[in-house]
Parts: sequence; structure tokens; C-alpha cells
Amino acid sequence: MQKALSHRTSSPLSSPQPSPSLPECDRIIRSNSQSSGIIKSPYYPEPSPRDILCHYDINGLVDRQNLEKVQLFIEDIDIGEDYVEEYVDTVVARGVAVGGAAASAAAGRNVARFNRSKCQNGALQAYTTRASQKSLAMYKIELQEQSTTKVSLPIPDYEFCGTSGNGRFGSYSITSDSPKMLLIYDTFGARSRRGFKVRYQFSTDYAIPGTAISGESPCHFQYMSTSAIQGTFNSPRHPSNYPDNTYCVYEFHGQPDEIVRLTFENFQVEDDANCSKDFVKIFKWLPPKLEEEGQQQQQVENLEFVPVGHYCGERFPGPQDEDSQIMRVTLNSDGHTVYKGFRARYEFVKRQPPDKKCFHSITNIGGGVINSPNYPHKYTTNKTCEWIVYGRSKANKILLTFDIFSIEGNPNEKKSFKSNQTKLSVEIGCGNAVLKIYSTSRSNMPAYELCGDNDTIDNLQIITKSNVLRLKFVSTAKATGGKGFRLPWTEILPMKGGRCPGFLCEKSGHCIPNDMKCNGVANCGKNDRSDELKNCETSTLNVVLCVLGVCFLLLILGGLLWLYCKRKKKKPEKDQKIPEVRIVTGVSEKRPRSANRKKRRKKRRMKEKTEMITIM
Repeated sequence: MQKALSHRTSSPLSSPQPSPSLPECDRIIRSNSQSSGIIKSPYYPEPSPRDILCHYDINGLVDRQNLEKVQLFIEDIDIGEDYVEEYVDTVVARGVAVGGAAASAAAGRNVARFNRSKCQNGALQAYTTRASQKSLAMYKIELQEQSTTKVSLPIPDYEFCGTSGNGRFGSYSITSDSPKMLLIYDTFGARSRRGFKVRYQFSTDYAIPGTAISGESPCHFQYMSTSAIQGTFNSPRHPSNYPDNTYCVYEFHGQPDEIVRLTFENFQVEDDANCSKDFVKIFKWLPPKLEEEGQQQQQVENLEFVPVGHYCGERFPGPQDEDSQIMRVTLNSDGHTVYKGFRARYEFVKRQPPDKKCFHSITNIGGGVINSPNYPHKYTTNKTCEWIVYGRSKANKILLTFDIFSIEGNPNEKKSFKSNQTKLSVEIGCGNAVLKIYSTSRSNMPAYELCGDNDTIDNLQIITKSNVLRLKFVSTAKATGGKGFRLPWTEILPMKGGRCPGFLCEKSGHCIPNDMKCNGVANCGKNDRSDELKNCETSTLNVVLCVLGVCFLLLILGGLLWLYCKRKKKKPEKDQKIPEVRIVTGVSEKRPRSANRKKRRKKRRMKEKTEMITIM
């Protein structure tokens, strides 16, 4: 940032000394919780004295509960000579403006950058960043230690001079990146002008990327796909602790042909059994049924959400793919213990038609096995698959067991490593892949979110309360791919008159269909293989004998067919015609004499009358 006061840096002139005896000069301003006020130059609106240097130290609240930033609004400027500027057409994150039309155009946005700007003979300088404030602190130390006052002021982040008439500054404002802002009013060598008048405002700094909006909470942020298709969001002040008694809302709005995906990278809030103290809730938009397509805009304005996740402690949320155009995340904290909160990513992606290979509706069978995509190989990344199992009777229940289970991550695991001699601990969780299990087909909140391996889930088995079981597997593009899962499921039949109408498992006591016996899968539940041991030897022998009998019968039929074909080849077919050859020797015939008799006789003698007659 090439920016300086030319009269300071071009010659070793003395810096003016602070003037504490002047009114409105050298003030220390402290916040009274989101308070505001006015700062004016000495004697404003009367002309300010020449060759003075006033300091204004503006401090927001910084403690366990509060974190504020400072906003400064320019209301009037009349300092020194008009500014000279050289404008470079570049857009940056934080701007440097020195009044005029360009400053007015950048009002409230802080994006217009000036490559060089010089205020002639006086200016109001603002130090809004931690780096510039540190330089200013060093300047004060040097100024006290020097026997002379030949010390140059550090380069400010913003400086204002000239006259703000004719709307030159408009409603221009600047914001600090910390709870502190420093102002210096310098009239060295300037003519007596009326000075300045600015308004300061302390506001809560949530340190959350996103667009702050007026909503149901001061901590309300919105993310639109028209602005960015992906990005990050976090709890207030993350990775520092979030404040007490906080309610934050994050809303994600995609286009009608888009859906929202959320992935949590770390997560830690206060823990309790019911997640009623500090917690994070995730919602999906529930679009109303439309009579006409023209009501699309009205339905977006009337938002209705249903919860799809409720988390606290270190129960790491898995990736969220709810096939929803709009989603919402909320953070609630009570007045007690606070933690560092969370950091997550959002992404807007185009809605794709359902993959028939990855959406399964299973009916009219008593049991089976659910495998992860591409099993027994590594599961597919960036994939969402769903299974819905319906029992044959509403009185039945579904038993789900975990034969093989291996999904990357662990909801309770932390990975520690050293960085720059500092030991860091990062939650792994189920951030890249998760298996969600729902209690009913219409449930929005999963009863289980699982990742890890068989040891992690500790021989888990699930029995539904109804005859429906719903599972959803979600993996992100960052997933490395694990072995996946193999989950046997079985219908549990109700007892009738105290008797099992199917097979009664010896250890678990479950009543399962008879056709689930001896099928190579343990259908009775964990630690119970009675359905694969009892009477399975006889059944196996019967199967073997049956197979041998069928093979013997096929062998006999094959032999008979071979003999038949062989005999058929030896016998001529009825319709086949055999050529017959006859040799006929001509015999003279007595013919009545006539005028040409001699002629014919002579001809017959010269020719052998032998003919080959072929009768087909």
C-alpha cells in the first residue's frame, strides 16, 4: 500500500506534539456494549488550531462473552488542502480511499483502491488493522525515546482530507478488523479549517463469513448460490469460544435446479444427554404443494423448515445431502459453559435425476443383505444411496445386524499432531462419509449416524418399531473410500398364541421366517447362529442328494438323446429320393412297310440303341 504523508517523509521535519489541553483532543473511548457516539475535532465547527496532533483511541469490548468491532461513519470533513489521487482500477478485499467521487462510490463497500494518495498539509488518519496499529504503537515508543522529534508517522490504512461538500464522501464508512481503531488528527502546516465530525458505532463481531441480514437474530447470515457456489461458515469467533446466550442462524438459498450440501470439518459444543443446553440443529426446506407453477416465488418467501439433525457435544455431524434447494443451520448456547463451536463447508450443486442403481425399495421378502455401493470393493465417493425395506405385515418388525462395517472416520476420535512445536488436536468425525438409519420411512431426523468400524459400533443391532427400515449412505468428493458394509436384515414375526409361526431363535428369542434358516446368513441377531446350526446338516444332505438325483436324471436323458440321434442318422429319410439306373438295349421292331422303311432301317443299324433312363 503506497501511501504516505509527503510532508512527513520527504524531509526530516519535526512531528507536532500531542495537545492534551485542547478540548476533543486525545480521547480514549470505550464501548458500553454496542454503544455509539460522535467524535469532533477541537472547537468544531470553528476552525481548528494549526500544528496540532490529536489521538483518538476507540476500544470495543473484548472478553469471554463479547467481541466487538468499530465502524466509523464520515459526516463532515474540512481539513487541509484538497487531496491528489492516482487511481488504479483494481478491486481488493479492503480499500483505501481519500474522499472524492471514488470514495463516495465505494461507500460502505471498502473496495476502491488508490495506488497513491497524498493529503496536502493535514489529514484525518485511520488505523483499522492490527498490523498498522502495532506500527503506530512502535511510533509512540520511538517518539518518547528520541531526544528530537524527527520521527515519521507510520502509513495509515485510510486518510481523509479536503472538503466533504457536494456529497464527496457521501455515507462513507470504514470498519476495523479487530475491537480497536485509532485515529490521528494532524493539522501540521495546514490552514485553519473547521476540522471533522465522525460517528462511531460498536457492533458485535461474530467473525462469520457471509452476508449479515436483518432477521430473527442479530447473528443472522445468508448464503446465496448467485453470489458463491461454495464457501465456509462457522460459529461466532471460531476457533475461539462462542459467546453465552447466543442464537445464530445460517441460511443457504440455491436456485430451483440446485440442492445444498453441507460438510462439517470440526465440531465441539457443550454436551448433555438431551442436547438441550448448547446445540446445533440442521433444517431442510419443506416446499408446500403448489396448484400452479406460478406460485414458485410465493412458496420461497413463505419458508417452512423441518429438522433433519440435532447435535451437541462432540457428536460429529455427517455430510448433509437432503435434496433440498434451501437449508438452514442454527446454533443455540445457554448462559453456562461455552466451547469452540464448529466450522463447516457449504456447496450448491445441480440436482441430478435419481440413480436407480442406488435407490432401492425392498418388499415381499423375509430377509436379505444390504451392501454398500461397489461392495466388496471400496465404496464410491461423492455418492448418495438409499434403501427402504418394507415388512410383509404391519405387525412385523425389522432386525438389522452389522456383519461387516468399515466407513472412514470416527465420531469420537481425535487426531493429534505437532505443528511449529505446538500440539494440535483435530476431530475426524463422520465428515466425509456416514450411514444414517431412520426409524420410519417418513422420518427426517436419523436415529443413528454411523461411521468407523465394527469395534466402533460395538456389535450394534437395531430393531425397528414398525415394519419399515430406511437407510441412507452419503459420501463426499473428499472421501477416501473404505471397505463399506454388509448388513443382514430379517423380519421378526409376532408370536401367535405363545408359539412362533416360523423359526424360534435359541438365544435371542426372535421369531423369524422359516425360509431364513440355513441360508448362510445369521438372521437371529448378534451372538446367535442357531438358525444356521440347528437341523442345517440334514437340510444340507437333502440338498446334496437332490442335486445328485437331478444330475443322474439329466445324464440318462442325455444318453437316450444321443442314441436316438445316432439311429436317426443311419436311416434314410422317407422323403429322400434315390436315383435308379436302367440299361435298355434297343430291339428291332416290325413296322409296316412304307416308302421310307429302308431309310429308317439303315439308320437304326448304324446307331447303337442304348439309352440311359434316370427315374428320379
